[in-house]
Amino acid sequence: MYTNSENIGQIGSERQRDALARAEQWRRAQRLRTSSRPAHDTENTGRRAPRPIAWLLALATRRRP
Repeated sequence: MYTNSENIGQIGSERQRDALARAEQWRRAQRLRTSSRPAHDTENTGRRAPRPIAWLLALATRRRP
């Protein structure tokens, strides 16, 4: 299938428009996610809760005196 140069330019501009629309949608979703977080979640961003499986493994393999 052959396409002429006019169609190639149109396809490129449509792809660029779609990519810009997806980027804007992603930015909106990010802003919505960050604005909907409770205040205590944003304060403790550096700390993570221990993973349950790791905690259980540590508990099961702990040596008792």
